[in-house]
Amino acid sequence: MPTFDLIYSLAHASLHSSSERIANAIRQIVAHERKINRKANATRLERLLNESNRIAPLKVMDGLVERKPKKRLIDLILTAENLTEIHHLVEEHQRAALLLSRGLEPRHKILLIGPPGNGKTSLAEAIASELGLPLYVIDYAQVIGSLLGETTARLKKVFEFASREPCVLFFDEFDTIGKERGDGHETGEIKRVVASLLLYIDALPSTTIAICATNHQELLDRAAGRRFDLCLMLDIPTECQADVFINALGEIYRFDLEPYKKRIPRHSFSDIEKRCLDFMRKELLKSAEKCA
Repeated sequence: MPTFDLIYSLAHASLHSSSERIANAIRQIVAHERKINRKANATRLERLLNESNRIAPLKVMDGLVERKPKKRLIDLILTAENLTEIHHLVEEHQRAALLLSRGLEPRHKILLIGPPGNGKTSLAEAIASELGLPLYVIDYAQVIGSLLGETTARLKKVFEFASREPCVLFFDEFDTIGKERGDGHETGEIKRVVASLLLYIDALPSTTIAICATNHQELLDRAAGRRFDLCLMLDIPTECQADVFINALGEIYRFDLEPYKKRIPRHSFSDIEKRCLDFMRKELLKSAEKCA
């Protein structure tokens, strides 16, 4: 049987309805079973985990969807500077008690900037995965309302929910809701929403990690930048990063991508992955036809 600590972790996560913490506890049990050479048990549990990863995101309330993190830090291609900052951030939260004992808090408000397809969402997933926290994604279609005061009221409920337990709260395309209040085209209602949003971000406990991603930093309210403890630029991949990423994909799928490298666009990690997968599908089907 697993040790009591593992059973306690699983029970605690279940009772607090945290799917990512449940998954993290199960991973620890898998590691324990492998360590004591009960490989069949470990394999059965891993199969359950893999099946759960195919389940659609879970709506936890209006405006908030829980997403199962599929990425880990080890899966990402980051600059040395960004990777160092993220390692420091993770350590701050893992050792938060020490910081709090001296009147300090871990950084927990992060802004990710950069063109689309270069890992902002993946990094949010990886941070949640590293810390074993649930990842909640803002659903703007459910948050933004047409009636006066409706959006602010919904945002308040979202932040109240996210403040109840440790989690990662992810705002993709943050400029959708955090636009510059000085923009002459914006209405008074939008300006009130932005003001409320910034206050809610300020009030978050350090156990809630707010990650905001934007492709258009220039559209953000100037006061928004001061709210963040950490701002990271995730730019288009360098030639070296692109090659490392292509090689990693080849290893994952056991496919030699070297002959295709010159035909793969380097505009974003997302574009690289899509093109590599296309090449692999076509070559696999072509090989199957030759063998038929």
